Formats: sequence, structure tokens, C-alpha cells
Amino acid sequence: MAPCEVTDDYYMILEITQNATLQEVKKSYRRLALALHPDRNPDKPDATASFQCWIRIRYRKSAQEESEKRQAEATKTEQKRAAEEKVKKQREQAASLESLRHLEGHKSNYDSKIFELNRVIRNLAADLKRLQEEEDEELRKERERNGWWAYVTSPIFGTQVQETEEQKKQREVGRLQRLHTKNIKEKELIRQEADLNNLKDRLQDVNRKIAAVKKKDEEAKEQERLRNEQEAKRRAEAQARERHAKWEAESARWKQEAATRAAKQAREAQEAREAQERLRRAQAAKEAREAQEAQEAQEAQQREQKARAARKAAQAARNMSRLQDDSLYELSADSKGPGKEKI
Repeated sequence: MAPCEVTDDYYMILEITQNATLQEVKKSYRRLALALHPDRNPDKPDATASFQCWIRIRYRKSAQEESEKRQAEATKTEQKRAAEEKVKKQREQAASLESLRHLEGHKSNYDSKIFELNRVIRNLAADLKRLQEEEDEELRKERERNGWWAYVTSPIFGTQVQETEEQKKQREVGRLQRLHTKNIKEKELIRQEADLNNLKDRLQDVNRKIAAVKKKDEEAKEQERLRNEQEAKRRAEAQARERHAKWEAESARWKQEAATRAAKQAREAQEAREAQERLRRAQAAKEAREAQEAQEAQEAQQREQKARAARKAAQAARNMSRLQDDSLYELSADSKGPGKEKI
């Protein structure tokens, strides 16, 4: 038995189909390993080489299984890492969206408060302006009453009217009330302006935070886009490498199959030549046997003919001897004379 060639076509080597189960593969391997063991084939000189071929197949298959196992573990680890990274990104996105909604709510609240404070400040400013105008009008009237023109024209036209104490008191009370109201509104205006500035600072801080969150989201999206592009590029390169490796494996398998077919054809041709040689030898032996048998038959026939001729010659000799004896007897009888009895 010729040593088997170690190829990647284990289905052909193990004599199984490509849809065979793992149990069928193990069973066929053990069966053939036992069948090819040197202890089972003591009369075959190439049994050891054939069995070593199966050992190499086992080692190569074990290495291939270990490589596939490591690759599967690496793929599983990568998938787990990708899943964890995806969950982490989802949580970060959810937290970012929640923070953005919270900041947007603060911004909306600050905008409404700022709008209301601006309205209050405008009303206070309008009230202060009205109070200032009333005070200015009162001062103008006071100057007109106490001016030189009124003093000069009053004796002539009799237009000067003296204020009573009650009017002066009411005018003073009104002035004090306007002054008190003005002070209160000025303080309220200062307080509202301070609150407005505080709200504007808070709004500016919220806007900065919103801009930072949006910038972070944009950076995260940009990083995700770049990562996706790199991942797509890596997958494309991996697919290209896989296609190249698959093509190389297919080419190697085709070459191995071609070599296997060529070896098989060579073995079949050798077996055919050996069969033809055996047939020729058998035919030659048969022809030799037939020729020998024919020669032996011819020799036997010749011997038979010679024996027959010898027998005929012996018979002829016997017949001749008998005739001679008869002739001698007759001659002897004649010589004795008539009347004598024949003995």
C-alpha cells in the first residue's frame, strides 16, 4: 500500500461526505487508523509510513482546530467588547441627552424669568421717569411762584395767589411721598437689575454648558464616525484578506486536488500497467502451458504412434514367426510321409 499524501481534503482522506457529523468523522478516523496500524499490517512494508501519515493528519488537524478555537475566542471577545462599548455609548448618550434636557429646562426657565424681570424693570423705569417728571413739574411751578417775574407782575395784574398752610402741607406731603416712592422703586430697580444680571450670568453659564455638551456630542459623533470608518475599513481589509486567503486556500486545494488526482491517475495507470503486465504474463504463461501441453500431446501422439508401430512390428514379427513355425511344421510333416498323424 502506497503512503497517503497529507492534503487539506480530509473528507476524501477519511472517506466521508462533507455533511458528515463529528461522530462519523471520529469513527472513520479511528477505523482507518486501526486499519493502517503497523501491528495490523505486519506483511506490508509501507504500513509504518501510512500510519505516520495519519499521525501528521492528526497533528495538523489539532493545530487547525486550536487555531480555529483561538480565532473563535478572539471573535467572541471582540464581540463582547463591542457589546460593552455599545452599552457604554448608549448610557453616555442617554446621560448626555438627560443633561441636555435638564440644561434646556434651566435655560427656558431663565429666559422666562429674564423676560419677566425686563418687563418689571421697564415698568420701574417708567414709574421713576414719571415720578421724576412730576418732581420736575413741581419744581418748575415752585420756581414760577417764587421767581422775580411773578413778584414784579403780581402788583400789576394781581395774579399772585398766596398758598395756604394746608396747601403747603399737602404739597410737602406729596413731595415726600414721591421721594419715598422714588427711593423704594430705585432700590427695587437696583435689586431687579442685580437679579437680572445674576440670571444673565446663570443663563450664560447654562449656555456654555449646553455648548460644551453639544460640542462633546458632536466630538463623540465625529469620533464614532471616524471609528465606524476605521471599522468599515478594517472589515473591508479583513474581508479582502479573507477573500485572498480563501482564494489561496482554494488554489492550494485545487492544486492539491490536481496533485491528488494526478497521483491517483498515476497509481491507476501504474495499477493498469501492472494489471496489463500480469495479464500479459498470465497470457504468456497460458500460451506456454498450451504450447507445452500441445508439445506433450504431440510427443505422446508420437510415442503412441511409435508404440503402435512397434506393436504392429512386433505383431508382424510374431505373425511372421508363426508363419515360419507353421511352414516348418508343414515341412516336417511332409518329410515324415503320409499316414503319420500330426502331433
